[in-house]
Amino acid sequence: MKSYIKNNKKIIITFTITGSLIAAGLLFAATNNNNFLANIAKNIKTNHFSQKNNSTEEEPIIVQTKKLSLINANYFILSSGTTSPFKEADISPKASGSIVKIYFHEGSFVQKGEIIAEIEKDATLLTALKNAEDNLEKTKKATKEEIKAAEKAVEVAETNLKNAEISLSNTKNSAHQAVINAYTTALNNSRTAVLTATNAIIDATNLQNKYFTENDQQAKAIAEKKALSIKILLGKEGAGYWDSQFILSLDGGVKKEIEEASEIFSEEKIDQILNNILPGLEAVRDLLSELRTDLDWKSATPAEKSTVDLERSNIENLINTILISQQNIATAKINEKNANDKVQSAYELAKKQLESSQTNLENIKKKTELQIFAAQSQLDSVQARINNTLITAPFSGTIEKIYFQEGEIVSPNRPFAKIVNQKEIKVEIGLSPSETKNVQIGQKVEITPLQESEKHYLGEIYYISPTADPLTKKFLVKIKINNESQELKSGLVVRVKIFTQEIKNVLLIPKTAIFKEEDKEKIYVIEKGEVKIKEIKTIPFDDKNLLVEKGLKEGEEIVLNSDYILQEGEKVKTIPN
Repeated sequence: MKSYIKNNKKIIITFTITGSLIAAGLLFAATNNNNFLANIAKNIKTNHFSQKNNSTEEEPIIVQTKKLSLINANYFILSSGTTSPFKEADISPKASGSIVKIYFHEGSFVQKGEIIAEIEKDATLLTALKNAEDNLEKTKKATKEEIKAAEKAVEVAETNLKNAEISLSNTKNSAHQAVINAYTTALNNSRTAVLTATNAIIDATNLQNKYFTENDQQAKAIAEKKALSIKILLGKEGAGYWDSQFILSLDGGVKKEIEEASEIFSEEKIDQILNNILPGLEAVRDLLSELRTDLDWKSATPAEKSTVDLERSNIENLINTILISQQNIATAKINEKNANDKVQSAYELAKKQLESSQTNLENIKKKTELQIFAAQSQLDSVQARINNTLITAPFSGTIEKIYFQEGEIVSPNRPFAKIVNQKEIKVEIGLSPSETKNVQIGQKVEITPLQESEKHYLGEIYYISPTADPLTKKFLVKIKINNESQELKSGLVVRVKIFTQEIKNVLLIPKTAIFKEEDKEKIYVIEKGEVKIKEIKTIPFDDKNLLVEKGLKEGEEIVLNSDYILQEGEKVKTIPN
């Protein structure tokens, strides 16, 4: 305290001398030139420093200081407003009548939808409610039975379709198997025919060699027919005069086709075999007929002639057998088509019946839905009239005021009670067009009551007016504050701070720390207890602080008040802030 008084005395003496010099300087300037004023100012400071040096040797000046550190700083907009509940409403009844019961009192907290009071119900209305409930129940029961019957019809149709699918599959398989069997029989008959015909050719060859020579006219006719038979059935040309042993080894012609069809079953190949074998069998029959006729002119035995007749008869039978096989195949194919067409028609019918029953079920469901909807609408209409006799909370909150008592008559044109929800608080402010550009929905806001500046609440912008007020030219901005604890009350004047931009790793200094000399910003820096005067450059940050652009660095200790008149190198005592 002594040092403080001593320092103040120095300042008073300095100001006294300074005042005298200024007065003398002004008088002299009036009679000489204006440059003298600058000299006067310089002499004032020099005089002050000389007196100061003479008087501060005993005890240094005490200054308040601060060490600089890099911080993350926020630009912000300042405004003010008044708190009010985010939700508040007057609750009016939806029907007229006498209040029969009030379930809450003023100050009670109610949940959304809770019944606050009840109006007397009309007996006719209660009867209508009972009738509507009974009608809905009967409608639901009747429609349920109708739907059940339609669903049963769908189940039956599904079963019929499934059976039709099985029958279709079985019939197709069995009918086609009959065709395959006919082809298999035809193939076996063809194999038998080729074997029988081959044996007949060998027997004819033996008789040919026994009774005929190549020069005989009959021998030539026999050889021609024999050659044709072998060519078709065994696949060898020019074999009219071959011996039996060579004929037995032949495996071409129809014989080869039969073997191929046996290895890889093919209806097309069997059809080809049947078409090819008939000319071959006919050629064998002609061979036997020619041989039998010619034997009558030779000394052939009756047994030999009888053998030829028997073989010719067998060939005729085989020709008929092949023709019958072809007919059996054609018949099997016709039967297959007819059977398939029949079961396919049954399947299509069953499918249509299922689709029809399903459509019927959907139509019944739609119809019953309409019936139930109509009955439910009737009940809802009556229930709505019943509900109109109940006064309920439109949202969760506290009942602030009840305007009626039990037994009094209420009507929709007069509020019954007032409800407020202070778990959320709102503040409305006005911002200029330039400020509005820097705010947006969802932006965080700091709220501080003026009466409790040490308390801060976090808010959020939820509305920005698209148009400015015609009188104030400002845009309405609404802020919502979460107030679950209900610590923040309505009706308070609050300071609103909207953070618009964050800058990182900067130095901020108070405006009081700088002074100007010749339009240059300067500041006192303390190094090892001595004053250093530094030239710096700053830009405004807010109403109290400046942002350092250059001249200072982190860790330096500055004097917070530039009102001190200090010299370069002067010793001081510091009080850290």
